[in-house]
Amino acid sequence: MSAPWPIVMLGIPVGLVLGSFAVTAAMRYETGGNAWSGGSRCDSCAAPLGLALTVPVVSFVRLGGRCSMCRAPISRWHPFGEVAGATVVTSALLVEPTWRGGVIALLGLLLLAAASVDLMTLRLPNAMTLAVGVVCAALAAAKGVGALAIGIAASGLTMALLAAVRSFSRTREGGAGLGVGDIKLMGALALWLGPTTPWSLTLAAVAGLFSARWAARSDGRIPFGPFIASASLIVGWCVEIGATHG
Repeated sequence: MSAPWPIVMLGIPVGLVLGSFAVTAAMRYETGGNAWSGGSRCDSCAAPLGLALTVPVVSFVRLGGRCSMCRAPISRWHPFGEVAGATVVTSALLVEPTWRGGVIALLGLLLLAAASVDLMTLRLPNAMTLAVGVVCAALAAAKGVGALAIGIAASGLTMALLAAVRSFSRTREGGAGLGVGDIKLMGALALWLGPTTPWSLTLAAVAGLFSARWAARSDGRIPFGPFIASASLIVGWCVEIGATHG
């Protein structure tokens, strides 16, 4: 199915706004705040920000990356989230320009928020993982009972395998390696990915090992959630393209 370009282009501003919200939710989660209350405000002085000061990317550039009130630096997470959100939404609509594309875009935004939290805190919130699982189950169920059953089986096998890897790592190396949150997130995504889950795991593992050489924290730990999220989206998009054009 050819992509309706007006819808795809609409995905850019929508993705910018929703990506900003996703990262703001992650930042407020880190500090114990609530993304649904308080409106837009400066991260440093908490001054309320009007619409003119929250235009995605444009406001950041126009203000020189600093709050117009207190002149404190604006977190780079904001423009990152805006660009990432636009990329996720437009890519989903290009892959599947139907209601399904909208659901995949929602999944991508949830993964963006979860990955951002993991980058900031080395934690994957259960609530976000549950939301990912619900969306993935819906995507599988939309293809039929058989697809959902395969997804459930893939999810169970994936979590069992990763739990075994985690246990082995703790026994041999004294460290947990994979976090429980990583296992839960991969299990949730397997509901959508089904038989292609191993491809996602392999891609995430390779990217994670490569990153560990230059991006690990002082304690040697790395947030694995972002690799799981990005690898699963890439593999999932490929599966959706194959289903659409196959």
